[in-house]
Amino acid sequence: MRPNATINGGEETFTMTPVKSMSNYGHLAEGACPIARPSLGTRRLRVSLTVLVGLFLWVEFTGAQTTRSESASSPVAAGTQQHAQASTTPPPTQDDGAELERLLKLAAEHAPEVELGRATLTASGSAQVGARLMPLQNPYVEVLTEHGRGVTRDLMLYGTLWLPFEVAGQRGRRIAEADAWQALHATELERLRVMVKAATTLAYGQLVVGQAKVRLLDEITRSAEQEASALSQRRDAGDATERDAQLAEVEFGRNEVLLVQARTSVLSAMSELERLTGREVSLAGLSSIHPRLASRVPVDAAQSAAGSPLVLVPLAEARFHDRTRERLHAESYGPVSLMLIGARGDYGETRVGAGLAWTLPTFRRMQGEQARAEAEALRARTQSAVALRSARFRLNRLATESQGAESALERLDAHALPAAERARDAADAMFRAGKADLVSVLIARRDLALLRLTHLELAEHQWLLAAQWVEVTGKLP
Repeated sequence: MRPNATINGGEETFTMTPVKSMSNYGHLAEGACPIARPSLGTRRLRVSLTVLVGLFLWVEFTGAQTTRSESASSPVAAGTQQHAQASTTPPPTQDDGAELERLLKLAAEHAPEVELGRATLTASGSAQVGARLMPLQNPYVEVLTEHGRGVTRDLMLYGTLWLPFEVAGQRGRRIAEADAWQALHATELERLRVMVKAATTLAYGQLVVGQAKVRLLDEITRSAEQEASALSQRRDAGDATERDAQLAEVEFGRNEVLLVQARTSVLSAMSELERLTGREVSLAGLSSIHPRLASRVPVDAAQSAAGSPLVLVPLAEARFHDRTRERLHAESYGPVSLMLIGARGDYGETRVGAGLAWTLPTFRRMQGEQARAEAEALRARTQSAVALRSARFRLNRLATESQGAESALERLDAHALPAAERARDAADAMFRAGKADLVSVLIARRDLALLRLTHLELAEHQWLLAAQWVEVTGKLP
């Protein structure tokens, strides 16, 4: 078939004429088949419609891409990404405690309390000077003169040298009392070192946990600020309500206040560390927010409590009062004095002699002083026994409380935080889809932030328990 074209009144008519060869038109049926071809105006209209449809599809495609990019950069999505990044960030690895050990050594030598205790210990050594002196080093000289009247009317001189000797062990008792006095201050110095170590441990824990709080609250505050700014612009454009904009401002202000409080706590902890160590504290190297817990170590509460400075200081005081009582008992017997006599008699003759003198403790034997020293020793021993019993209870409580804190952290990390993150993501998705208001998003975010802050508060509580452990035992758990 061969096509033939004719134009009739603006329309073209095509007819198919049979041909001998079907090689080129074998797909067409034989016989004339008229087909109506559209006019030029119709074709132009169709082309215009096709172009418009293409333009419409292109605009829709690019608009969808823009919408997805805008939703990804919107404050809700930005907050979601920041929260997700914060939640997926691995917790700080637990360091080997080298920085804490260094701070503890500095505090044990340079803390103001330790320096004052060291000065008091040095001053207590002065008691040894008087205790080692002997009465023989202070002899007593007596010179008498008499003028006779009557027979000789001569002048008589009479001199006596008294040399006191302590024969009841008084000097040894004084030295023992001075040693006990010095040992008491040495034990008190160790107690001060332990107290300083406990305060350093607590301040260190507050510093590292405070830094973690600052990082967390800084991310939350920046997200809330972006959201408040975006909602304020949308409110001005009429795309958001005044209520949503004000809620976003309230959320931003609340987080900003919490951030300022966290930064203030960090500065306070750093100031306390600098006061205790006498050195500037660097924030580098502070990585672990969890201390080494005592519950992970087998604890013999009785043995650990027996070595507590809170128990040893009253015992040292009791020993001092015992030595005081022994000294008083020995000094109730006065020293024996050797008398060396030299004289000139009435007739001018020389006289020499010797004698002994001592005090008989018949009625006055320092009973009052000895009774008071004995009562003070009993009081100190009672204080030590009470401190020992209290230390045992505290160690048992600290071990139990540490286990409870660890269990709470495990449950928080395993169940509560993942559930809060899923709730936050769901609330953000519903808000972007227009199926939820901003209140549900803020509540979900606030719940997640509170759980994260709870995690940090539990870590800070663990540091408090570690500091109390140091205060009782004098050693890190």
